[in-house]
Amino acid sequence: MKLFTIAAVCGNAYSFSQTSLPTKKRPSLARKPPLSSAIGGMLDGPLASSSSRLPDLVSSLRGGAVHVAAVQPADFACALVGVVGASLWLKIWTSLASAGKIDPKLSRKIVHSGSAPLFLLTWPFFSDSLASRAVAALVPLVFMARLVLARRGRQPELVKAISRTGDSAEATGGPFTYCAVLIALTLSGGLRSAAGVVAVMQMAVGDGLADIVGRRVGKTKWPWSDGSKSVEGSLAFALGAFVSSLAMVQWFALLGTPLAGLEAFQGCFLGLVWRLGVISVACAAVELLPIGDDNLNVPVTGALLTHFLTSGL
Repeated sequence: MKLFTIAAVCGNAYSFSQTSLPTKKRPSLARKPPLSSAIGGMLDGPLASSSSRLPDLVSSLRGGAVHVAAVQPADFACALVGVVGASLWLKIWTSLASAGKIDPKLSRKIVHSGSAPLFLLTWPFFSDSLASRAVAALVPLVFMARLVLARRGRQPELVKAISRTGDSAEATGGPFTYCAVLIALTLSGGLRSAAGVVAVMQMAVGDGLADIVGRRVGKTKWPWSDGSKSVEGSLAFALGAFVSSLAMVQWFALLGTPLAGLEAFQGCFLGLVWRLGVISVACAAVELLPIGDDNLNVPVTGALLTHFLTSGL
């Protein structure tokens, strides 16, 4: 009898333990969602509004959506065209200067006026990716390397074409800064923005024409410029920079490549025209300053004024 009683008690205790105590579940064999899905779910939440602003911010600098894609073969083709075109342009004027058929001072400014615009003409053909910037920057980088070689006396024809006095040390002066500005704008995406395009045209065409015209027909000298700057040269700067900036903006528009900063000027051509005129006159005034390097002062002024005169309109 006692055995039956003990068995009954143990059985009741076992039943109580099975019903009252929590049971331990076995781990589920179902696959967990991948990490990418988890991150995507997080971004769909409160972080989505803040993270989505980054592409908009970068896009505003480049005039379109930013794609972090691999470099396209067409990008290398565009860079090759840019290098070959600029090399031919440089070869023409260095050959003429070396043969004594053109004043080296004139060839220097012709190279100055045409090199950057030729580079800009290729930009709409590059893909709209971050990686394409590095490929495009190879074009001015190649010529920066040539300037270093010229500084060491390995490219005498180039020195004769781009220097004022024939001193090889000039190769790493203004022309070197010129290339550095192009590289900086290219890597930052500025050449897909109105500010970058206008800055380059002011530096290249405006400053180049000021010297070419001023040396030949400049009769009225500015009193504070020790006779090196003329009213005629400044007028040539303003007019040339204005026309070339407007033409380059239209080139980008023709090829369907939007420039950041010009969205408000759809159907408002006169608003764009008078702003480019103000920017060109202001940059011509900056070129008269006896301090700093025009290859730095002028594009910085052009970029800042373009940004402030076109933003929020």
